[in-house]
Amino acid sequence: GTVLVLEHLKCSLHDLINDNRLNLKSKISIACDIAKALDALHNKFKVVHRHLKFEHILVDENYRVKISNFKDSVVEKNIPTNGLGSDYYL
Repeated sequence: GTVLVLEHLKCSLHDLINDNRLNLKSKISIACDIAKALDALHNKFKVVHRHLKFEHILVDENYRVKISNFKDSVVEKNIPTNGLGSDYYL
């Protein structure tokens, strides 16, 4: 059968930004992790998230990023280059 394993993370990027808890090194690390995650989603798995925002980027205690909330995601053979999702977040 299929098994789904979840990791419980208490903190989103939105929380960290609002609480002003990030130093420059952490910001750069998080930005790089987001870029790597999106690169893997787009190029390896052909997934377009379509609703990425600070609340959907979870961060663990070591400031490692986990992308969440894939309910609006689609699998595309050819990733579109024009905008998708909420205009506010583009």
